[in-house]
Amino acid sequence: MIFLFFLSKSAFSLSKPLPGYIVRLNGDTVHCQIEYSDWRSSPNTIQVDMNSSTQEFGPQDIKAFGIDGFGNYISAMVNYHTNPISGFDLPDHFSDSTVSKPHFLKVLTRGYYSLYNLLLPERTYFFISVRDSAVSELVYRAKRINDSIVYDPSYIIEISRYFEKEGILYNNLNKVNSAKYYHTDLQELISILNEKYSGNKYNVKSVQRLELQAFIGGIRNSFSGDIIYDDNAAPAHFPATYTLGGGLNLLYTFKGHFNAIKVRLSVGYNGYSNHITTPDNAYTLTSANSIIQSNLYLMYLFNPLDKTNFYMKGGVGYNNSVNTDMNIYRNGTHPVIETNVSKNFISYMLSAGVSMGRSSFEFSFSPYTQLADPGNTTYGPPGKNFKLSTMAVYYYFSIFPWKK
Repeated sequence: MIFLFFLSKSAFSLSKPLPGYIVRLNGDTVHCQIEYSDWRSSPNTIQVDMNSSTQEFGPQDIKAFGIDGFGNYISAMVNYHTNPISGFDLPDHFSDSTVSKPHFLKVLTRGYYSLYNLLLPERTYFFISVRDSAVSELVYRAKRINDSIVYDPSYIIEISRYFEKEGILYNNLNKVNSAKYYHTDLQELISILNEKYSGNKYNVKSVQRLELQAFIGGIRNSFSGDIIYDDNAAPAHFPATYTLGGGLNLLYTFKGHFNAIKVRLSVGYNGYSNHITTPDNAYTLTSANSIIQSNLYLMYLFNPLDKTNFYMKGGVGYNNSVNTDMNIYRNGTHPVIETNVSKNFISYMLSAGVSMGRSSFEFSFSPYTQLADPGNTTYGPPGKNFKLSTMAVYYYFSIFPWKK
């Protein structure tokens, strides 16, 4: 159910007014609120809140705009090729068909050499300008010849000219020739050009995708099931136990949806130790277990644009006992195994939490999971009904993010 919930939530686009600015045609900059909805395609128009009213602007109405934390855009009349670059309808030649339209272009790199992109439903385009000159397309096309697809190297040829002009083509020839028509490859090349021209080092801004966290918290282990130690006596029950747990967590953030969808892979510790007297005071029952848990979660942030985020996550865990003996014993003159306990078992988890900066606080619940091993009779009778459920409160801290 939780996975269906996440998937249904992710199907809807989020939208929120964010602080930003617009540049009017006369060059005046106006600070305002701009409605942002995690655009998968470049916007045709934007909704702007200013002076207690909402106005709509297209690329012909303003020179530029920006949204704090989500990028800057310029307005430009651009000419670009309509040749598809994927799919089954590729032409058998590089098409020269073009379209000329005004668009909002996102600024990827700004400098003497500036790089922009245009995201259309059918494909992505990249454009370049030199010393604030007119914006021109970095041409990339594809054609199908028999069963092979051939790609147009025009964008590499054009970038090579700029490297040759700056006198740095020889030292960067392999990097230029191997560059894919992808924003990270092109941004790196344009940054090298700007560094050569100005002497200032330009760093390509990376997007955080992977994050390593450490977590620690308290766990309440609850047990269910009758322990039959004597056919003529009332069954025994283990009480709940409390332990300290913790581990490491690897968090991956998916692109889109304001980075609201994440997946977590964690490795942690749980354990319990029980020692009780039977209801007839004739015996003691003992059971101890140390468990390494490997968990896979899907996580969803409800308000990813705020500084304090609320989230839910659900997943599955593989639990492995590190004890050599984790069975339930009846202690007397000679210890007797009352219930065989599985060394490995699967559990399911549902969690809710709040994150603030590098810290997160989380409540986690795992429903009852069968621990009794009915198939193992080597050292005792078949396993009976013996289940484990957990509730936990954890604190997470981001050790460091990795950039991609």
